[in-house]
Amino acid sequence: MRFKFLSLIVLAILSACGDTTTEKKTPEVIEQQPIQIKQDNIVIYQLKEDALIDSLLLPIEEFSAFTKSMEGLTKLKPEGISPFLLGVIIKCNNLLGSSIPVPFDTPEIKSRLKVVKTELLKSRYYSLQEQQQELDESFKSLCQAYTAYLKRIEDFSLDVQQEGMINQNEGVEDSRNNLKLKARRE
Repeated sequence: MRFKFLSLIVLAILSACGDTTTEKKTPEVIEQQPIQIKQDNIVIYQLKEDALIDSLLLPIEEFSAFTKSMEGLTKLKPEGISPFLLGVIIKCNNLLGSSIPVPFDTPEIKSRLKVVKTELLKSRYYSLQEQQQELDESFKSLCQAYTAYLKRIEDFSLDVQQEGMINQNEGVEDSRNNLKLKARRE
């Protein structure tokens, strides 16, 4: 028993002495440039003032959160944009799942939003893979898709307002015709 105990102590001393004589090499850390988006001439489209959009879309929390997040992409100078893109993707999913008011709840507008989501997913993938050139190209495509989405909303708003004006004019015409018919009968 004593022999085992002494041999264990000797082994411990020898292993401790052996560790002090060898030099530990510290691993070299290679610094990589963080991936970031070139935002030289990228501008996010802003919705024009429109009473129908202001009254129906802007009060929707999901829509407002999504547009603010998209606008935030160009205001930031992110070195690690991937988590921020994930946040915008989540807000896009929330907007796709929410109920949109009737004139804007059309397949054309939803499909434009799905294109924006696809471009968001591409941008996030390229940022995770640290592929700078592809990230720059996908970010430009993302901005174009977002602009197309907002312009489509504006187009639908104008169409709805014009239809309302036409319907009002037809109503005025109908009432004038009715008055003329009544005048003729009398």
